[in-house]
Parts: sequence; structure tokens; C-alpha cells
Amino acid sequence: MTSKKIKKICNYDDCNKKLNPTICMIGKCKYCEYIYCSNHRLPENHNCVNQEGCNKRDYDINSKKNNIATNRSKIQKI
Repeated sequence: MTSKKIKKICNYDDCNKKLNPTICMIGKCKYCEYIYCSNHRLPENHNCVNQEGCNKRDYDINSKKNNIATNRSKIQKI
């Protein structure tokens, strides 16, 4: 039996770049789990559909951390 090499290509619609193992490691989108080439690896560059939900979640988490009303006990009076 001969093992076949699986050729990985960028998951962006109009891109057919072959991906080497290094790009496969760093090109995986944390939002949609697809692998992209170095040009399309950022969520903004491949129009990631899951990015909006994650951005909203991160915004909510950060706004809770920075809310003055909840952090009032941490503020010291001079």
C-alpha cells in the first residue's frame, strides 16, 4: 500500500494556494476552525462568519471588567 499525501489548500473561495505544514499550524482560524494561507489567515481577510459573535462576547466581557460601578470598591480615595 502506498500512502497518499493529502494536499492542503487555502479554504478561501478564490484562493488555491497550497499550504505547507507551518502555515497549517498558524493559519487555522480560531473562530471557524478552517485553515487559510498567510494572506487570508486573519478573520478580517476571509470574512469569518463566526467573528461577529466572538467580538460581541469579548466586548461584553471587557465592558463588565471596565464597568466603574462594579469596580468602585477597587478605587481608593486619596
